[in-house]
Amino acid sequence: MLRQLICSDAPEQALRYRGYRMIAGVDEVGRGALYGPVVAAAVILPEACAELAEAGLKDSKQMEREDRERLDLQVRAMALAVCVAEV
Repeated sequence: MLRQLICSDAPEQALRYRGYRMIAGVDEVGRGALYGPVVAAAVILPEACAELAEAGLKDSKQMEREDRERLDLQVRAMALAVCVAEV
């Protein structure tokens, strides 16, 4: 059983090593097609964006609503590209 999620940027660094420069982070939320809408988002940030981590950016499910809304504005301001879709 998985007791702790370990995050790593190794997959991203492997893509950068292979020459990829625009790498999107993606996430989704919802109950699935049988139970209601699903919202998905993709964001491309500059490679150097440490100020977001310093501002408290982490898994949105672990954040208070006010913090998510505040950081949403910061992420959108820094992002090279943002796309949000609801199905």
